[in-house]
Amino acid sequence: MVNPVFTHDVPYRYVAKVESDDRGTLTVTTTQAVEIGAVGFAGSLIDHFVGSTDRAVAQIDARRSERRDLRGKSPVVRRYTRAWVADICSVAMLVCIVLAVITGG
Repeated sequence: MVNPVFTHDVPYRYVAKVESDDRGTLTVTTTQAVEIGAVGFAGSLIDHFVGSTDRAVAQIDARRSERRDLRGKSPVVRRYTRAWVADICSVAMLVCIVLAVITGG
């Protein structure tokens, strides 16, 4: 799952519940009672007409119901999201702000 700051790798066996709200936010609750929101769908005009959040919930629930091998060690991993385009735009914005302050306008 990806949100604007963190990427979460959650094995299906650690997913306790998956749901969506009326605004299109996908929420996964882990077996450790941690809620992870995937806001990529939220407020999307496309999601409003296509229902991609509800389809994602159905696909995750279908995968959860499949028989899984519970051996092995595959923990929940949380790391910072790398989005090169967004990062470059953020740096460019900061450069423009600094230039505007320096030049006075």
